[in-house]
Amino acid sequence: MNTRPATKVAIIGAGYAGLTAAVELARAGIDVVVFESSRTLGGRARVVEKDGHRLDNGQHILIGAYSETLRMLRSLGVPPKQLYTRPFFLHVPGRLTLSAAQLPAPLNLAIGIWRAEGLTWTDRFAALRLMRYLKKCKYSFAQDHTVSELLATTRQTAALRELIWEPLCVAALNTRASEASAQVFATVLRDSLASSASASEMLIPRVDLSELLPVPATRCLNKMGYPVRTATAIKRIVRYD
Repeated sequence: MNTRPATKVAIIGAGYAGLTAAVELARAGIDVVVFESSRTLGGRARVVEKDGHRLDNGQHILIGAYSETLRMLRSLGVPPKQLYTRPFFLHVPGRLTLSAAQLPAPLNLAIGIWRAEGLTWTDRFAALRLMRYLKKCKYSFAQDHTVSELLATTRQTAALRELIWEPLCVAALNTRASEASAQVFATVLRDSLASSASASEMLIPRVDLSELLPVPATRCLNKMGYPVRTATAIKRIVRYD
């Protein structure tokens, strides 16, 4: 007797979003299958082999504000020790050291910028200008634009762009500032640096990005009888009425 669910869903891409959706659907009793063109799980946040080394590609720093990612990790049984946790910090050897103060947000970041080593007073005032600008517009824009345009509007210095905002943009959105959405970037800043101190904590995986979530998610799906088909590219989708 066939007891498989009548509803079937195909998910294209075995990245964090695709695998999370697959796990949630499978747990809700939906028949799912995941297709991934690569042989490696993780999508834009995965491990890559290069010259005998295993390196993380894409976003490799998580923050405490990623509550749904953390919830999924817990539900998959990923041990908390797989993530190294520490207060928000940025360090560029010989150029910048910035650590959030042990204070409620957003004072933790404001004081951190004020005390940062490697920033001029012009840099500090410019950073605070961006924070005030975002707070004034309640982290929401009537019309979206790029992160680069946001930085230009708030007159951010070249040092701040190079050392803080553009690296944060790539780390959080895996997209260059010239292409990334200012609205998404502002939302990330609101939910992390302008939220609680724990939300801005940096969570650095002790394992590679493929092993952190994609591998446990795939094991979970396989146990429930749902396949993740790697090295299977989807070239077109045909609709049947």
